[in-house]
Amino acid sequence: VTMGSIAEERSTGTLEMTLAQPLREAEFLLGKYAGVMGLIGVALLATLAAPLGLTLGTDVRWGVVFAQYAGSFLLAGGLVAIGLWASSMTENQITAFIVGVAVIFFFIGINMNVVRVGLPPLFTVVTDRLGVLTHFRNITRGVLDLRDVVYFVTLSAGFLSLAYWSLLREKLSREGSSYRALRLGTAGLLGIFVVVNLLGRHIR
Repeated sequence: VTMGSIAEERSTGTLEMTLAQPLREAEFLLGKYAGVMGLIGVALLATLAAPLGLTLGTDVRWGVVFAQYAGSFLLAGGLVAIGLWASSMTENQITAFIVGVAVIFFFIGINMNVVRVGLPPLFTVVTDRLGVLTHFRNITRGVLDLRDVVYFVTLSAGFLSLAYWSLLREKLSREGSSYRALRLGTAGLLGIFVVVNLLGRHIR
């Protein structure tokens, strides 16, 4: 869904024309993000027929159903942000797809037992805090934990920040103070997001 969002604009030359309008890069990026999330939201709503159908023959626990839908939307938000970042890095949609899938697989794979076997306990703790599956499993049980919500929000914000940096880096001079401030600000935001999730156990 995301691989052509920005990569295709680069390859056809419409990205420069669009950003030459009175439109900020952040507005452009958030518009792309909102558009893809809207599409995914409609797709999720279409699956409501399943739990509604189950109400005819069983007692559906709507609290769990709501949490699962909320968790799916939060998970999609994080993965869409990764996909948009990958699409912003290249003008080739296939390259964007491969990079996006590789990064998503990394965030999923670090929670797999086959990856963590034999690794030090500290590494297991870090992967539990930074991996996607740990946080999504809690939500699928019907538990909307603030720590999991914070994780997915920061995952989305982190990769949207990287996508924003990717859009601006060609516009700014590498030797200029604006570029250095952008790079420092992006790195600072990512550092804050990582620290917040590593210390997430302190969130009530």
